[in-house]
Amino acid sequence: MSDQQPTPPVGPPDPQGVASPAPDEPDQPTPVPDQPTQALPVPPGTPVPPPGTPVWPAHAQAPVPGQAPPPYPPAGYPGYPVYGQVTTSTNAIIGLILSILSWTVCPIVPAVIALVLASKSDQEIEASGGRVDGAGLNTATRVIAWLNIGILGAVIALGLVVTLFVLVAAVASGSGL
Repeated sequence: MSDQQPTPPVGPPDPQGVASPAPDEPDQPTPVPDQPTQALPVPPGTPVPPPGTPVWPAHAQAPVPGQAPPPYPPAGYPGYPVYGQVTTSTNAIIGLILSILSWTVCPIVPAVIALVLASKSDQEIEASGGRVDGAGLNTATRVIAWLNIGILGAVIALGLVVTLFVLVAAVASGSGL
């Protein structure tokens, strides 16, 4: 017993070299206007592909069983150079890491360094002509670093105000420190 199903019988090829379906099949595939009108010769006994199956271009050779089809042409438009892959600025990545670390380790120093790196990264991105990216990382770096600096400044200001009130209250009550 064979696991393969029998292929439907096909008629002889028509003048264009396309195998015609068996006479008992009522629906004939209609040609698609976007596909080439001239088909490649089909060996006798080859089953007809179902409707909607893409047809190889007339200038291409039919694939040989057991071999891979020909490779696709290179990407891009003909006559235009293909540029390399866009990379992310290293300064943008390091700046973002430092701005996040500034929340846990010595808040001011990493945040200021992150802001400097974000500025350098912006200059690098502008000078690259589109080959370097990272503007979004720079924006995130600035937001995180300035929030950290602002919150630290608010905590320091609040601490100074509380200390000032404690000193004023101590002096007003007449007791020494």
